[in-house]
Amino acid sequence: MKRTIIALLLVGALLTPLAAAPGDYTDLGSGWGETKTMASMGGYLWIIYGDTLYRVDQEGNYRDMGSGWGEGYHMTATDNYLWIVYGDTLYRVDSGGNYQSMGSGWGETLAMTSLNNTVYIVYADTLYRVEAE
Repeated sequence: MKRTIIALLLVGALLTPLAAAPGDYTDLGSGWGETKTMASMGGYLWIIYGDTLYRVDQEGNYRDMGSGWGEGYHMTATDNYLWIVYGDTLYRVDSGGNYQSMGSGWGETLAMTSLNNTVYIVYADTLYRVEAE
């Protein structure tokens, strides 16, 4: 009986380090130093790096989804769209990288996020709710 308990304790001690604990991290690759903003949508990270929008999987593999986003400094995501403030304009971007202008006048955006499939933007000193769907 004593040997069985010791064996179980040893097996348990060996298995413990295999499980990730809060705060553990994995290096997914370097070279992202020009990242301007990022969000998650549809099981992917979406990153504006330099002038380009990238879709990145959980292993760090990435796909170029289009360039011309160099002035995109604020981004969030709802269930089906990325929302990017680029310069003065708010854009809605689908999972294929296709985009649609949702209007201008957002040049003083300070922050944005989403909650329950709705976009929230702090512009100048005012909080706005933007209907996403």
